[in-house]
Amino acid sequence: MKKLTWSEVGALFDELVIQGAVERERRIEELRRLNPFGAEEISSLLSAHDRAEGFIEKRVEKIYASVAPSLVPASPGPTLTVGQRVLHFEILGFLGEGSIAKVYLARDLELERQVALKISRASNGEARALAHFCLDGIVHVYSEHAARLGDESLRLLCMQFVSGPTLAQLGNELRGSGSRTLPQMIDRLAKRDAIFDPNALKWREQLSTLSVPQGIVRMGARLAEILDHAHARGVLHLDIKPANILLDPYGRPHLSDFNVSVHETAAEQGFGGTPYYMAPEQKRLFLSKGDGRKLDGRADVFALGVVIGDLLKAAGFTEPVLERILARATAADFENRPSAKVLSEELCSWLRRSQALAELPPLPRGFGWIWNYPMTAFVSLTLFSQVIASVINITYNHLHIVSLLDSAQMEVFLSCVALYNAVTYPLGVAAVIWAIRALFQKSASTEARRRAALRIPCALIIMISVGWLPGAWLFPAIIEYKTGALAADIYWQFAFSFSLAWLVSLTTSLAVGLFVLARALYPRYWRGESQLAADELKWCASVHHSLLFAAALIPMAGILLAVVMEPFGYSLMDQESFKIFLTVLVGFGVANLLLVQRLSQYVDRVFIALKRPRAFD
Repeated sequence: MKKLTWSEVGALFDELVIQGAVERERRIEELRRLNPFGAEEISSLLSAHDRAEGFIEKRVEKIYASVAPSLVPASPGPTLTVGQRVLHFEILGFLGEGSIAKVYLARDLELERQVALKISRASNGEARALAHFCLDGIVHVYSEHAARLGDESLRLLCMQFVSGPTLAQLGNELRGSGSRTLPQMIDRLAKRDAIFDPNALKWREQLSTLSVPQGIVRMGARLAEILDHAHARGVLHLDIKPANILLDPYGRPHLSDFNVSVHETAAEQGFGGTPYYMAPEQKRLFLSKGDGRKLDGRADVFALGVVIGDLLKAAGFTEPVLERILARATAADFENRPSAKVLSEELCSWLRRSQALAELPPLPRGFGWIWNYPMTAFVSLTLFSQVIASVINITYNHLHIVSLLDSAQMEVFLSCVALYNAVTYPLGVAAVIWAIRALFQKSASTEARRRAALRIPCALIIMISVGWLPGAWLFPAIIEYKTGALAADIYWQFAFSFSLAWLVSLTTSLAVGLFVLARALYPRYWRGESQLAADELKWCASVHHSLLFAAALIPMAGILLAVVMEPFGYSLMDQESFKIFLTVLVGFGVANLLLVQRLSQYVDRVFIALKRPRAFD
């Protein structure tokens, strides 16, 4: 067994170190089959790297704890009592404290309003950072003051008072939430009356209609929008954590505590943050004490991804698509992370899709497996419809056509059947698979798979038409070419036989194909935008609306067949077998019409749910 060179080992290590655990293990297993020694070398290096990452995280926490006393005052600020006045502010209560400041509820005696008064012994750039913003969702700063209290020099930051709980408090509440909604939990945690805000009622109404996990994602999407607003102005927060996110009584999140925020032009000098929520590059920058590397907004995206993930874990919720979104947001390599704007869009898309899926009509009894195995359902149901069409075609041919052929014509006919089936069936199946091949490819993107799913109706129409309609003239033409002239009525019989089979195959296949497309395939790969669904499903809707008319032609064909026999000089109605065939054909046609009608109504309900605009569209 060839031993890998160090350059090969290094290349594989660089490739696998940024992969997720599942993909990494899959690649190592593949390598183990080809080169067990090389796989062990790579696995050993990756294990060592993972241990080193854990060591760095713990080391950051220890270093932060050891140097923090020299960087910030031992006490974050003075202790004030209710009723005490500092400048023109009267203290009403204590709200909380951080590493460098204490926050009090106060009354601004000059403007007669309640404010949050942040008092510290040291000045920082928070007031200047917050002054960049005028956005609901970032705590507004009203003013900054210098004051003296006894012998102490203090900095006072007068800010908007957000009367609800922090996201950290909500996270604790989630662990025992039971069946309560997010607004109910927020109401329980709110300690003070809120100022009535009619503009916020819509947000609370949205939260009331969402499940707890959906509400968490909605808050996360809003926080990502807020971060995008800050990043667009060049400001990095660098201390995103639940304790720094305030919820008003309506459930709207507000980002606060810009103590350690920096402008992106000076991001290589930033210090601070909470180690648990720090992005890997932020931890490395702290350990290197500034080596010229700069942070960008993706450091905040990492922290927000951790916050959202922890809240969902506290709520006991997991979902594969959402987990992939958060995995990208918290990728170790910042190059693989999305921007705050993209993260917000992805979370909103997931939420829209989640709401739509919850509103979809339940799958009929016995068809629950279709969601998990949509391609198996599509292939098996489509083939079953082709079998039904073939049975009808063969039966009609046996009753009407075979008896009219002599031995030479019969021999050519049987050869045509064998050759035609050997060519059309494989070609038809290959054509459909080629048209929707992305649905079978693991490497295909979600976008490619959705586009492939939308090609199903067109692919079926082409496949079924090419598979059946040419036989209507090919069979009699070949027989006539090989054996001599045929009677005109034989041409008519072939045309009727193959057209009937085409109609049966078309209506049944399209009905079940659109059912699988609408209920399993399209929602699986849809991004959640209602307008996108309205645009993309327009053609599919027009196809399935025309199916009822096409399906009604099948029982009508049986009746027509009985009516026109006599004018053509046939007395087949006197034959018992033909009577049975007509009875079965009409019965099948009626049953097929009812099936198509039920499926059409079901698909209509699915399309309505997918195209319905959401509250935050």
